[in-house]
Amino acid sequence: MPLITVGVVEWNLNNVAGKTKSFYTMEEVAEMLRSYIEHFFGCEVCRMNFLHGFDSCNFNRCERLTDNIGDFDDWKELPLWLFEFHNGVNSRLMRERAESKGQVATSEELRAVEWPDRKHCPTCWHDDGRFDPDKIYLFMQLIYWPDELLSEMDTAELIASTSGRKRAQEEDPPLETGFESWVYSLAGLVVASFVLSAASWVQKRRDIRRTGKHKKDEDDPSNRV
Repeated sequence: MPLITVGVVEWNLNNVAGKTKSFYTMEEVAEMLRSYIEHFFGCEVCRMNFLHGFDSCNFNRCERLTDNIGDFDDWKELPLWLFEFHNGVNSRLMRERAESKGQVATSEELRAVEWPDRKHCPTCWHDDGRFDPDKIYLFMQLIYWPDELLSEMDTAELIASTSGRKRAQEEDPPLETGFESWVYSLAGLVVASFVLSAASWVQKRRDIRRTGKHKKDEDDPSNRV
């Protein structure tokens, strides 16, 4: 899902410069992701926890992800919200794991499960534990956006601005290169497109059932052959 949220920001940015002004609002995409999780996510507990957090407006979702077209600062709230939500899940699981042992999770343990690791993006975090939203988004772009859609200059600038490393490549060099890397990136984009399309279809079906539009269409004599 991080790939999808970064992709939406990139889509909107590309449309600013293009002739076709076709934008996604962050509320629209967030609802699509919710529909996907509700209907297609395999882990029941994970699904229910996500839906509860989403519907409860955790991490100020309802204020941050609106139906306004907005601009770059508004668009990047979607991947940042998902980042915070994911880290919130990690922290909760760490606390539950400690409680199951009759212990209390330490600040060091909670910090260890936060993404990204301080080692991989030193500038993403302040000394007091707060994250830098601009650096976090740049790091997400560096990690999740396909290499083939970033120029060498773009990648170098992202690495320099975050002090980060592309997929921690100094420690874990990727096995795929060249054609394999291109295929994996393309596959990621296809999956992202499928997820949004499937979630959009589910949302439309839900709207039809709620409004009864399909019944009205069937009852309309002009629609009969």
